Amino acid sequence: MNDNFLYYTNQTFHHNNHQYSDFHPFLDDLYHDQQQFLYIDFNNSITNISLEDLKEYLETNMGPKYKSLSESIILTIIYSLIFISGIVGNVCTGLIVARRQDMRTTTNFYLCSLAVSDVITLAVGLPQEMYQIWIAYPYFFGTPYCLLTIYLLDMTSSASVFTITAFTVERFFAIKYPFFTRLSGQKCKRVTFIVCLIWLVAAGFSIPFPLHSGYDNYYRILLLVSFTCLFVIPIIIITIFYTLIAMAIRESAQTRNFHRCDGSAGHHANHQAVNTSQSHKAVVKMLIAVVVAFFICWAPFHAQRIMTSSTFDNWSSVAHSIHNGLFYISGVLYYFACTVNPILYNLMSRKYRQAFKETLCRNSCCCRKRSRINVTRYTATYPRSNNFVLCNAHRNASQLNNHFVRNGTHNGTREINSSACIHVHKGQIKQQHNNSCNRRV
Repeated sequence: MNDNFLYYTNQTFHHNNHQYSDFHPFLDDLYHDQQQFLYIDFNNSITNISLEDLKEYLETNMGPKYKSLSESIILTIIYSLIFISGIVGNVCTGLIVARRQDMRTTTNFYLCSLAVSDVITLAVGLPQEMYQIWIAYPYFFGTPYCLLTIYLLDMTSSASVFTITAFTVERFFAIKYPFFTRLSGQKCKRVTFIVCLIWLVAAGFSIPFPLHSGYDNYYRILLLVSFTCLFVIPIIIITIFYTLIAMAIRESAQTRNFHRCDGSAGHHANHQAVNTSQSHKAVVKMLIAVVVAFFICWAPFHAQRIMTSSTFDNWSSVAHSIHNGLFYISGVLYYFACTVNPILYNLMSRKYRQAFKETLCRNSCCCRKRSRINVTRYTATYPRSNNFVLCNAHRNASQLNNHFVRNGTHNGTREINSSACIHVHKGQIKQQHNNSCNRRV
């Protein structure tokens, strides 16, 4: 077979930077017993080649049109699980931040922006990916949708990287300079401005990709710029700032140990400092896990992208096999990155895990009944404001006899051990027979 052959991207024939007729009719007839096809040589003259030659070239460079049944079923199951878990998890993340006042933190605003990016990626990219599992080509959805998909996926991937980088820097200033962060004021407006700026920059950064097709030098430069700006530079910045965060936490721990040894700090101050440090450590662990998982999922994507931009004619059969395998691995990890964040939140944050369960069970009759039982047991059936006053009054009256114990990992919950807790039920004051009263402070 002649090495000087055409190649195919975005439904168009290309050869030596020249574009030719739409590829759909050509490819539609490819496997319908048509024995002669058009071939474009270096002189742009039209000659005839056999079906076997063209089929061999296409399967070498684009893979087989149909996968085996077992491969198609396995990939379909994996993508279906990713789609369902990703949509449910990320939508719940947005609902948690929207409905719960205590979850509207600076970090969660950034993570909510990340959830929006993940939902768009799953909704736009995964359906056509699942279709192409069963029929690799021709591209069924048309050129406009193809260009829109390219743009949206590049925009959301850029927004994800910029968001992770931004809240890494945000965490550093919150831990290193907490007093300055509190005095800066209008944190919500500042975070909203940064998130909007991130999406605007991502939208502008992604414009060149759908406007250009073909693996020429210009497109290779685009991929290298994307690799540098969306992978190399962010991971360097994130590594530097997490190193600084670790150093800041270590210095803070050494300072607390010094004051604890010389007795210069009171018991309450020491307890508050320990809680603050452990809270910072929990947040940092979660963010590090999110960042590590993100870059592990995206490294194969960038490797496959750069590999694809090279010249196909110089590839050996081994290189083609590696590329085909990397294509499917990077695809699975690319979309898995969109569902891994809510999983990490559930594993590493007790507060988020509880909020996630409440969000999922919000409209369930069973959960509503369970909620009423818990309310009767712990806070009785009266307004939260009255509960706050009565519990505080009881706590203040027996302050010397109360003992505060941490309840698991630090999530703002304390267990008040006392002889009784005053509750109001049906207009009467009743004595609770439990020996503890849990409330969130």
